[in-house]
Amino acid sequence: MRWATPSYYDSAIRQGFNNQIDGGVHGAVHVNVGTTQNMGSVDFAGRDPIFWLHHCNIDRIWAAWNKAGRANPTDSGWTDIKHVFADKDGNRVETTNGDVSSLSNVGYSYDTLPPAPSAEAAELTVLAQAVEPLARNAETVRLGQDVATAFLAPLSPSSTAMLGALGDARLLLVIDGMTASAQPGTVFDVYGKVGNNAPDKGVYLGSVNFFDAVPLGQQGARPKRLVLDVTDALGQANVALTQIDVFTYYFVPVDPVAAGSDPVIQRVELVRETGPSGG
Repeated sequence: MRWATPSYYDSAIRQGFNNQIDGGVHGAVHVNVGTTQNMGSVDFAGRDPIFWLHHCNIDRIWAAWNKAGRANPTDSGWTDIKHVFADKDGNRVETTNGDVSSLSNVGYSYDTLPPAPSAEAAELTVLAQAVEPLARNAETVRLGQDVATAFLAPLSPSSTAMLGALGDARLLLVIDGMTASAQPGTVFDVYGKVGNNAPDKGVYLGSVNFFDAVPLGQQGARPKRLVLDVTDALGQANVALTQIDVFTYYFVPVDPVAAGSDPVIQRVELVRETGPSGG
């Protein structure tokens, strides 16, 4: 739920609105539409006509987030960041974040915006008072044509007990250090293991993409990070909680993985987040 993200920036271990949107639905649509080229490639995405509709919708989501009471940054370190474009005649045009951070500044509006959530739903995400890692992988997760598995090892004898007594605390799955040599051309669905079920018959937790985690020009791949709040998915799964192996996660490619793309994930970590209520 995007609107539940209260901050534009990352806070504590959670991702802020900007990185959550950018690394999630933004990148996923790029990859699902363009696979390894056109929309799927940072270098060429702007040449695909659907690019403009997609980014218009990202802008619409941002406007809806603002309408739901969420505030953009106001510090000069963000508002004064400059961007350079070419207009329809090829002339240089410069603008800053602050110039375009409000629809009233750019002279257009949207016919409809996604409705604001209820007050209760809007506050589901809180600034955590404490985060405690419970389990972590020991080996790099290498994704490919076959299902990749992340095995997490408890970090202390109390980890399992803490999972059984969450209270108001939240469980976060941190997926960090994501890079690829080239665009894999697919998203990877993430599943929690349930009994002896096949990987894609487990608990669906979300998807990861490598759209902006590949080399760009002369720059090497910038490691990408994604944080999934898996509390509700694990708790509401149509199986007994005791059947869910919270230390095993599957990464299932939705489409064929491009040869030589070599997508990897360095760290998969299960974290307990305690909010103001004390968890």
